[in-house]
Amino acid sequence: MKNRTLLLLILIVFFATGSIQKKLLQQPKDTQPIKTIMQRLMMDMQTIEVGIWNENYDTIWSGANNIVNHPKIPLGQRKEIAGILGKKMKAFVALDKQVHNHADSLAQDAKAKNMNEILKHYSIIQQGCVSCHANFRTKIIGNR
Repeated sequence: MKNRTLLLLILIVFFATGSIQKKLLQQPKDTQPIKTIMQRLMMDMQTIEVGIWNENYDTIWSGANNIVNHPKIPLGQRKEIAGILGKKMKAFVALDKQVHNHADSLAQDAKAKNMNEILKHYSIIQQGCVSCHANFRTKIIGNR
């Protein structure tokens, strides 16, 4: 019963994000607006989680690798965000680096099939994402 419920939840999430995924995959990959990047990162976190639940290390690696290599925010938008955040931009960048560094470690741990380390890094990435959203999302989105 547990497996059936988990599978149903995964299917709902994937179908609900299907139209977002199709739209995102059509956009250029070198730079993208922050909203698009965040939507992709959400899907990458979901990919990692599905991989964790299924103990599929290739899936975990794929999600983590996508986080590590996500597109950059265009320069104009980075300047705009820096203007909005002011001195808090350093904290924003620090959280971004934290997420990237742990995603890289998570990808390496997926190759080594080390689930304990994967879970540790996944938790830190998740905390970094939530902390960034709690501190900056409203400020950035509110100015759009």
